[in-house]
Amino acid sequence: MSMNLPVVVITGSSSGFGRLFAEKFARNGYSVFATMRGANGKNAKSAENLRAFAAQNALPIEVMEMDVTDEASVNACVAGVVSKAGRIDVLINNAGFAYVDLMEAITIEQTKKIFDTNVFGVQRTMRAALPQMHKQRAAW
Repeated sequence: MSMNLPVVVITGSSSGFGRLFAEKFARNGYSVFATMRGANGKNAKSAENLRAFAAQNALPIEVMEMDVTDEASVNACVAGVVSKAGRIDVLINNAGFAYVDLMEAITIEQTKKIFDTNVFGVQRTMRAALPQMHKQRAAW
């Protein structure tokens, strides 16, 4: 990856909008760090497909492991991005999920899982990435 390109970190890049964001940013001149949980496990096929797509199209996309519900995972991934790229210019908090059911059928435990990913996951990634972004004091 080029050290001269702006750097974007995208959570939840295994499919859907996260995958589309990764492709679009890479095609538009960004070094993309596409993160997903289970990159070597349950999402290994998605990770492999994204790596193959990047190689086939000569795009600067690197797939990295990040589970937004695990603070150590978030911190390790952000540190890895900074180690490899020297900076973070854009953070896209895309990881998230929902249950499709009647509200009264969703349990408190399920609601806690939603909040851990969709709310606290966003806070975890911002707490990890923003200090680096503030330190840089530069915009692209």
